[in-house]
Amino acid sequence: MLAEISALFISAVPGLEARAAALYMMCTGNFILIPAAVLINFIAVLIFLRLLDSALVPERVERFLKKRARKAMHKAERWFKKYGNIAIFLLVALPSTGIGSFSGAFIGRIFGLRGYAFYLAIIFGIALSLIPAMLVAYGINVLGLGC
Repeated sequence: MLAEISALFISAVPGLEARAAALYMMCTGNFILIPAAVLINFIAVLIFLRLLDSALVPERVERFLKKRARKAMHKAERWFKKYGNIAIFLLVALPSTGIGSFSGAFIGRIFGLRGYAFYLAIIFGIALSLIPAMLVAYGINVLGLGC
């Protein structure tokens, strides 16, 4: 049971996130704890966003970027206002992008995304990102290699 609790807290670690915890849960057969891994990952992202907002990091980064490339940033902001939540969902959900829930939330915050749609994009992105981890665990078990 201690290993499962440790695996749940792994879902709060940037870089590992819910994917690593779900892979462990799949290998050990604790499927019931996978939603808890998603929830813990989402709560950790919320705490991360709260810390970012309190330190005014998005505004500082945005000011820096605007100084460097005012025209390109303005174009990107307009695009992100229109399609940002979908882009964040895809960045968080697709493992090939290399962007997890923490960096996806950070990117969204820099471009001013807020509200329920932003948070829903993150949590559904986290949940969808678990599918490749589950397929890997299932494939390892089917091949008889064990986890």
